[in-house]
Amino acid sequence: MAARRSTNVRAAVSRLPRPASTPASALPVVRGSVISVGPGRAAHVAFENGAQHEARCARPIDPLWLAAAVEQVGPVPVGLTEARDGWWITAVLDGPEFDSVLADVELNARNISLTTAGEMRLEAERVGISS
Repeated sequence: MAARRSTNVRAAVSRLPRPASTPASALPVVRGSVISVGPGRAAHVAFENGAQHEARCARPIDPLWLAAAVEQVGPVPVGLTEARDGWWITAVLDGPEFDSVLADVELNARNISLTTAGEMRLEAERVGISS
């Protein structure tokens, strides 16, 4: 069934108009909605034609925010691109109804530097620092 759904989406994408200035190597972006977020950077997406498929979040797309948005508001409109290795979420097309979404934030880096010319505030019910 997944192959049929993918074929339906490919057929819809192939009918999209391509501007004359678009290089042949450019990948078209299609609209869909994230309906659930799985482990890692995986998400389950419903396309406008009714097909559903798994997609991965491109690096700038925050899967923690997407999961919170789906839970707190509902399906999140996104732009998707099909590459050789599958569908990729390349844009989040959220409207004002998503402005109040609160998500966990994780920073994983070798070094983190915070610099401010003004005030920095930290408000939390609990704070834990370890080294």
